[in-house]
Amino acid sequence: MFKAIFLGISVVAASIKIQAQGEINFANVGVGLNAPVFDVDGVTRLAGPAFQAELYVGSSASESSLTAVPGTVPFLSGTSAGYFTGGTKTLPGYPPGSRPFFQVRVWEVAGGVSYDAAMAAGAKYGKSTVFQLIGGLGGPGPPPGPVATLLGLTSFSLVSEPSAMALGALGGAIFLLLGRLSERPHSVSPQSQPMGCKNPSRRTKAGRARLLSSRELQKAWIPRLDACLCRLGRQGVSPCREQRIVAACDDLKRYS
Repeated sequence: MFKAIFLGISVVAASIKIQAQGEINFANVGVGLNAPVFDVDGVTRLAGPAFQAELYVGSSASESSLTAVPGTVPFLSGTSAGYFTGGTKTLPGYPPGSRPFFQVRVWEVAGGVSYDAAMAAGAKYGKSTVFQLIGGLGGPGPPPGPVATLLGLTSFSLVSEPSAMALGALGGAIFLLLGRLSERPHSVSPQSQPMGCKNPSRRTKAGRARLLSSRELQKAWIPRLDACLCRLGRQGVSPCREQRIVAACDDLKRYS
């Protein structure tokens, strides 16, 4: 008899454990929630299946503790642009009433099937801050409660950065250009010239014109060269090399 009672208690406990899975409504709009997602300009709201959103959950505010909740969702269009409604998500290991940490990650599907793939490809991507749920998860219990809303989520915008491959190509283009322009003098006074830099000999205007013959190509590359220069500056470049990079970029702008 005691064995039967113990078995019955075990079955009930297992049933309670299975049911103790919190539920969250994966949407960025709802009662007390209005957190649209914007494009890189910070004004245009994302619209349509060209962008996907994915929910991450964890037990702490550290991004390393977060894991993806299965199932991505596209954005709505028209007057509902900027919003997504992914329905109810069940969260094993997080019982109703608990307050886990969440993050929403969004990416441009043209860059890949995941957030990391899009980021590596240089496509648009973005993520919310990591936030702790306000209130608590809902679910069948114990204790039971209505499906929770993502209270604590705030709006954010996508970013777009060159991929590692693109940065490498841009860096190579800059240093190739430096080599081809190494003989052109730059207007640097002896007092401001860094130690060890030499003024190269004069290059003819015709030679510069041949080097910079494609105006459309120049216009497309100028902002990329500027971005790469900025990154190189953050990483630390010798004064002499930095001066040559600036001069090369100025040449591109002057003859475009």
